[in-house]
Amino acid sequence: MRTLAEIVEDVQGGGTPDEEELRYAVSVLGSLVHAGGSALLRVAELNPTDPVQEFSDHVARIGAAWRSQPKQWLGWDSDPANPEYQERRRAATEHARRTLH
Repeated sequence: MRTLAEIVEDVQGGGTPDEEELRYAVSVLGSLVHAGGSALLRVAELNPTDPVQEFSDHVARIGAAWRSQPKQWLGWDSDPANPEYQERRRAATEHARRTLH
């Protein structure tokens, strides 16, 4: 599997990565979006006057993901093919739905 950067470059250049690469790339990008939002909330709630460390951690996380193969970066615990991950995700989604509605 190629790195996330290579997969994104292929798509943006008009290429068509295979389905597995796309599945894992989307999973990594979704994780990064979630982590970024969480980091911004922590900055706003815990340390609004010094966001530098939270921002640095977020940038490092994105860089690590960008240079990695998506399946490797996610690991088995966050792999969409892992039934335990799917159960945790289902439970978290249900909890969020109940909490927000």
